[in-house]
Amino acid sequence: MHQKIAVLSTMSVEIKKIYLYTSGRYNRKSYLLYGVLPFLVLGAVLGFLNATYGILDGLSEYLILPFIVWPLLAVQIKRWHDIGLSGWFSVLTFLPYVGHIIACIIGLIPGNNNKNRFGSPSNQLDQSL
Repeated sequence: MHQKIAVLSTMSVEIKKIYLYTSGRYNRKSYLLYGVLPFLVLGAVLGFLNATYGILDGLSEYLILPFIVWPLLAVQIKRWHDIGLSGWFSVLTFLPYVGHIIACIIGLIPGNNNKNRFGSPSNQLDQSL
């Protein structure tokens, strides 16, 4: 029983570290696994629910938005850090049409192999598997 609680506690800390904090760096694999894949799945599920039941009409969209945008930004900021640029470049993803392209491009650009001002290269994906 105590082992299950310890595992859940560790998972909780890791999820907070991934989606709430902006310090550190994420390599391309971590960005795709934590930043792209979950939000594609979430977007598909919400799109289906909206088309089927019309759940995202009016106020509910604005209530859900911060819970989606902040975790996505936190992961993107860490990816910009891995490239060696400021996390403020994440603001570019809010540009209409161009933002989605930028979000995809940062997943393709290789990060710096050396330590930069944001820390050492990330092996986040390797540590979690």
